[in-house]
Amino acid sequence: MLREEKASVRDFYEGFGWSTDSTGTYNDTAAFVDLRPVLGRYYRDTQNRVGRFLERRGGYFLDAGSGPISQPESVLYSAGYRYRVCFDLSSRALAEARARLDAHGLYVCGDLANLPFRDGCFDTILCSHVLYHVPEDEQAGALREMYRTLRRGGTCAVIYIWPRALRLRGFTSAPEVDRAVPPLYFHPHEYKWMRRALPRQWKTDVRVWRSVGIGFTRRLIADNVLGAVLLRIVYWLEEAFPHALARLGRYPLILIRKSESG
Repeated sequence: MLREEKASVRDFYEGFGWSTDSTGTYNDTAAFVDLRPVLGRYYRDTQNRVGRFLERRGGYFLDAGSGPISQPESVLYSAGYRYRVCFDLSSRALAEARARLDAHGLYVCGDLANLPFRDGCFDTILCSHVLYHVPEDEQAGALREMYRTLRRGGTCAVIYIWPRALRLRGFTSAPEVDRAVPPLYFHPHEYKWMRRALPRQWKTDVRVWRSVGIGFTRRLIADNVLGAVLLRIVYWLEEAFPHALARLGRYPLILIRKSESG
């Protein structure tokens, strides 16, 4: 039986998050993403930023908490792999992912804190916007589970969020989104916690993924040329200072590389 927090996440996505509106947009995307055209290039560039650190080909690519795989750039991450293993608590997410990947995917419903896979079976692991939805006391264990299933020499990429970007934690929606969105459990830890959770013997690198989120863009980015220029400046700063903005910004990209010696 699932813990209350995990059941909250599953029920949110089964009943709301992966349903679509009249435009075909997922409710989760409409709630948590600024969909104005001015953001398009910034979103593409930051999605492609992840791909730079992932091996382009291999046998098995684990998408840990895959969702429906709605981003075209994300689909390309596993194009050179034999299979993309889509792993999620939500059966609806897996059905949506299957519709996109078909035979290129393998689909497994389960719990990130208890991966049902053997040691070292994945060449690459992606965990995007999932770890902070795991109960706070199980997140370190989920990191260890991903490391356990990563092959020697492989890379795991985790997209996370820092709590100072939020005013609330627990069974709630982020403060800047529409209050009509149903409650969703999340618990982001601080940077110092993350550093403690990543054992020193692991090869890790904490870089910026996106330094700004929906609260910043809705308030400060106009949907015009000036807004586009400001976003290019933000992106340039992220490229120039990836480690500083990983700590100061909203979304870090945590890279874990397993040594050849294990």
